[in-house]
Amino acid sequence: MEATFYDVVVYPRDTYHTENLQYGKHNEVICLWVDMGGLSLPEVIHIQDNNAELKWLLEQIHSEHKSSGACRYLIECYIKAALLLIARKYMHEKSPQDSINRVILYMRDHLSSEITVEEMARMIYVSKSYLSRMFKKRTGKSLMQYLRELRIQSAKAMLVSTDESIEDIAYKTGFNSPKYFCNTFRRHTGVPPRTFRLSERYSINKLQN
Repeated sequence: MEATFYDVVVYPRDTYHTENLQYGKHNEVICLWVDMGGLSLPEVIHIQDNNAELKWLLEQIHSEHKSSGACRYLIECYIKAALLLIARKYMHEKSPQDSINRVILYMRDHLSSEITVEEMARMIYVSKSYLSRMFKKRTGKSLMQYLRELRIQSAKAMLVSTDESIEDIAYKTGFNSPKYFCNTFRRHTGVPPRTFRLSERYSINKLQN
């Protein structure tokens, strides 16, 4: 990654990296290590600070930290302001479509986990309402409706291709109870899971014979 003047790079915790400064050029680098209280970044963030807003905040943090009467609360406020500004710039530079794709891929890979709109919004650094609007605009469905359909599609595949019990399939596709799974499956397909399994397997065997 090549950084230029007014660039800001944020590395997730435990990410190995090195910096190489160009010899013979004026370089000003401000480094800040922040304990984010368990919050983890999904990737390296690289943004531009053309109007030097972040530079000013980082200088204030450094100056306050070095002062004899340093105020911890003021430093924390500066840090929070800097992090919020970084998140806003990051989302402005990143296209909404990329963010929605990331949410969809995450849901597909974590169907068995509990997934909420709030959690997905935090993952891509936007508000719950903004994510809901953008997701509906992109897919024509609400996030939770889309998630249910992903889970039903996965359950269909497991019912046909495996001999796992209805109960196991329910939990593996993210439903919190077999009863809720069966009711949801029937609403989406018109038949209960067991009937779907028998019907699909009968059709497959008939084609093969």
